[in-house]
Amino acid sequence: MRFLTITYAVRPQRAYEFEALAKDFGLMVDVLPTDASCEDIEVDEQLSFLDPFVNDALRRGAKRYVPPTQRFGALDAIKPKNGAALAKNKVRSQLDHPR
Repeated sequence: MRFLTITYAVRPQRAYEFEALAKDFGLMVDVLPTDASCEDIEVDEQLSFLDPFVNDALRRGAKRYVPPTQRFGALDAIKPKNGAALAKNKVRSQLDHPR
């Protein structure tokens, strides 16, 4: 296998692992999942696992997150110094506030 001689540590290791698994199908079945598409995935849409980090940051003086829909006008208050900056702010404003 060509990856066995590469100097990076990760690729040769993966090549040796793959080579060992390819030689022993029973080992491959034991080690690798046959089909992970049937596993249940629990999604925390509220991202509550981040609450301790957010609360800690707020205690240390960080500002609360303001959604883009509540930031209307924030980008309009910035006065660009040249035409390129004006165009960039216009595009950004259109992205933040689609019609």
